Formats: sequence, C-alpha cells, structure tokens
Amino acid sequence: MYLFDALETTAADLEEEIAKLSLEGSVLVPIANKIDLAAGQNLAEKFSGRTDILYLSSKEQSGLQELHHRLREIVLKDQGANDVIISNVRHYQSLMHAAESLQNVLNSMEIGRSGELLAFDIRKSIHHLAEIIGEVSTDDLLENIFSKFCIGK
Repeated sequence: MYLFDALETTAADLEEEIAKLSLEGSVLVPIANKIDLAAGQNLAEKFSGRTDILYLSSKEQSGLQELHHRLREIVLKDQGANDVIISNVRHYQSLMHAAESLQNVLNSMEIGRSGELLAFDIRKSIHHLAEIIGEVSTDDLLENIFSKFCIGK
C-alpha cells in the first residue's frame, strides 16, 4: 500500500514514487488520502492516468470499505484451497532457513556425506521450524534479535 496526500501529490510525483516502489511480481495499491479536504477538486481527473487509486479520508473514515475489499481481493487472487499465506516476516525467514537446511541435506545425500553432517543440517531445520511454533527458548530468541541490531549504551 502506498498512502499519499491527495492534495499535495502531483500526478508526476505519484508516478515517480510508484516506479521506485514497484517490484516484479508484487502488487502496489496507491491510496489517495485527505479527500475530505479536496472539496470541489476533481481528483480522478488529477490522477487520470491511473485507474487503480483508492480514494479515502482517514478523518471521515470514508473509503475504508473499498480498501478492505481491494486488499481481500489481492490476497485471495490465485489462491488455491490448500495455499498458505505467511504474514509474519520472522516466520517466513524461519521457513526459508529450514528449506535451505533441508536442501543441504538433499545435496549432502547426493554426494555421500556422512550421517553426522546430515544430522547437523536436519537439526538446523528442526530448530528453524521450532522458532515458528514457540519451542525455541527466550534466550535463543533474544540472542537472535540482538545479533541483528546494533544497540548502543
């Protein structure tokens, strides 16, 4: 979601920002806010090059139903009955690390590495999965957090 001030943002500014933010395969929802202050202005004409903009007012709570509908539509698009949505970044990272460890197991099996090395990668994948279901201790979690952030005195 890209929230912008409907009055202060020009069409050129909007296009420039959207170009910076757009990633291949991602969905971007431009949201023009403060439409309650735009009385008498034709915002649809101002941003006529884009048909995907949602117009809302946080102050008056207008346009929120449309936003909810659009987000729901995006999430459910192309989703099968058995698909899973990972909405937590930490869980996603843990799943990616577990998959990497399991791929290492498969690679090690193909080249005939010892069982000890296989067991090490299997334990790593189990550890990453345990992070998701809460079986990793608080000390492990804190160590993980503090290893990624520089915290001064």
